[in-house]
Amino acid sequence: MNPSFLAIVGAPKAVVLQALDRVLSREGYEPFDPSRVPPRYPEQKREFVRLEVSEPDPQGPIAIKVPDWDRCFERAKELSRLLPAATVLAFVTPPVEVERWKAYRGGELILKVGQDPDNELFYNAMVSEKTAVDAFLQSLGRPVPRYVGAGELRLYISRRSRLYLES
Repeated sequence: MNPSFLAIVGAPKAVVLQALDRVLSREGYEPFDPSRVPPRYPEQKREFVRLEVSEPDPQGPIAIKVPDWDRCFERAKELSRLLPAATVLAFVTPPVEVERWKAYRGGELILKVGQDPDNELFYNAMVSEKTAVDAFLQSLGRPVPRYVGAGELRLYISRRSRLYLES
């Protein structure tokens, strides 16, 4: 199964990371140093969010591997709102389903490929036609981004976590 990930085109990595911190802060998470997690710590469900951030090509997109695929489109939409000049693409492969992806700019959906219930929107968007997808990809000037491998770990901890409250 392909990992779910975000690809951000048109924003520097430092700005993307600041926006990512804001998105996760709104969800109740704070950046946390992985070295502060004790060995064999009994992790609770949704206590941590672990993201891998990679930038294989300084001129290319910044890729963020997102382990919780069910939050990927919502986070992409919010990131695009915080990065209005950038294009944020979200690629999701739910268990036993085919990949679907969406593109956002300025907090708005601009492209949808594959069937999805559109939980992050207040309406159900139509799947984009092939001509629209081709035109969009041509405007990016590159093929559809792919997550290419391990990147820098970004750990976030829930503000409700015992570990967070005790630190």
